[in-house]
Amino acid sequence: MNSGGILFRDFWFTYADSTAPVIKGLALSIPLNKCTILVGPTGAGKSTVLKIIRGFHKLYEGKIKGTIRMHGINHAQLSFDDITSLGVVFLHQDPHANVHLLNVRNEIQSGLVYNNVSWQQSIEIVDQIEEYLNISHLDKRCTEQLSEGELQKVGLAASLATSYGVQNSPILLLDSPMSFLDGRSQDDLLEILKKLKKQKMTVLIACSDLDQYEEIADKAVLIEEGRNVREGTAKTLMGSEEYRQTVGTPLTSDIRFLDSIWIKRKPPKNFEETNLRGDYAFIFQNVHFAYDNELFFNNISGQIGRFGTISAIFGHNGSGKTTLLKLMLGVLKPLRGKTYLLGKSPERYSPSEIGLKVAFITQNPTEMFVSNTVEEECLIAPKNLNLDNPEKLVSQALKFTHLDHLVNRSVDSLSSGERRLLSLACTALVTNCNLAVLEEPDFALNPSRWKEVLEILVRFKELGKTVILTTHSMETAIICDEILVLSNGNIIFKGTPSEFLIEKNVIEHMGIRQKERLLKIRKITKTDYNKSPDKEARQ
Repeated sequence: MNSGGILFRDFWFTYADSTAPVIKGLALSIPLNKCTILVGPTGAGKSTVLKIIRGFHKLYEGKIKGTIRMHGINHAQLSFDDITSLGVVFLHQDPHANVHLLNVRNEIQSGLVYNNVSWQQSIEIVDQIEEYLNISHLDKRCTEQLSEGELQKVGLAASLATSYGVQNSPILLLDSPMSFLDGRSQDDLLEILKKLKKQKMTVLIACSDLDQYEEIADKAVLIEEGRNVREGTAKTLMGSEEYRQTVGTPLTSDIRFLDSIWIKRKPPKNFEETNLRGDYAFIFQNVHFAYDNELFFNNISGQIGRFGTISAIFGHNGSGKTTLLKLMLGVLKPLRGKTYLLGKSPERYSPSEIGLKVAFITQNPTEMFVSNTVEEECLIAPKNLNLDNPEKLVSQALKFTHLDHLVNRSVDSLSSGERRLLSLACTALVTNCNLAVLEEPDFALNPSRWKEVLEILVRFKELGKTVILTTHSMETAIICDEILVLSNGNIIFKGTPSEFLIEKNVIEHMGIRQKERLLKIRKITKTDYNKSPDKEARQ
């Protein structure tokens, strides 16, 4: 029974709210006990394939044609619970969707309890899984207080617990699992996946960039417009013309693009500090902040986002990046200390006033949407702000982000990458804001789309706008004027990209995989490891 793997034959699937199929005649074979990677551009249908294998399509309407066989069984004959009993588990791209309980241990243990594992045995299994994933320190934490990356690890732990004791080879479906992880956590995940492969677990990953998974992939499949375009080893696939045309060249391999972005990057016009409160978009002075009476920020001071520049905030999961942004925007209030947004306290802005000045794009695009269709979502901001000709603004924004063909699509049916682009279109691109604040703007984007976003941000700067973003992507340093690095609620670095690229302790903090990318970026920027070309400009 285990020899069959998962087999798609001339498979078609259309969402209930659409007339166009998202999967079109897919022919795909997924071997058991191996790691297979589905890669392709945003909206290619990768995530849909994973959801269908898990049986989510059985919970809502949709048109199906063709066949799927799993473990030699016709997939159409299996109920959702049957698929669960076969050891098929799914890890959503959105970490919040994987966690349902308030306590970490309860979340991981719940699947075991549902499967009638004895209480004592479930405790032992949870202990093993937490140690296996190196998250024992999170055991008693409230899930609502975890960072996105920590939530991702807890979700993976709960998935492994759910598949415990399955007779067939457990099938782990991962939808872009590295999207929310910092460099060190990405290193950890790769090591975990290597262990799972040795334990004969079948791993199927959907992603937008194969470069991250090359070392663990046994098989790689390029998906475009719901079809299998090409398959083979990860190395041969990434070297193919089909891959370059659909996914794009990995950023650290696209020397021409990164070099052009670096050349466009110019020092800000007025680099000398004049009026401290007016020169930076965000200033924080002697800020203290706590979660559940546990001090997180302890008397930190600084500034970020010099007007007319691009600034990035780096840091590991849970380092305080999102907390700092929320303090910046007035979503959170410090226990002590002062914060200034565009020259005054955030609490002094009315919602409409701040809407005209600031575009905030969250790490999780789904949190932002309230309308049914793409066009309706984009019309909200310009109409509420009484901007002239909102329909024209929306049309331009959707065309710019290559979403104009999805104008009437349901927001719920979009891929995560498409949602990221929509979040950019329906905020910063349809308003005349002065400041764009973005959480992880590279989330779920393939290299070609990420390059488009980078160019959008550079264009913002050229228009005199200010950009502040959080990211784990080392390549983002290419477009920045200033970089700030957080660790456990402390500022451990603040300086220019060239200074950042030679700061040994900071780079060590980023993780092994990030260090490998760093070497390529140094060559592109011609950064001498022993000196910083930006230092004089900064002084």
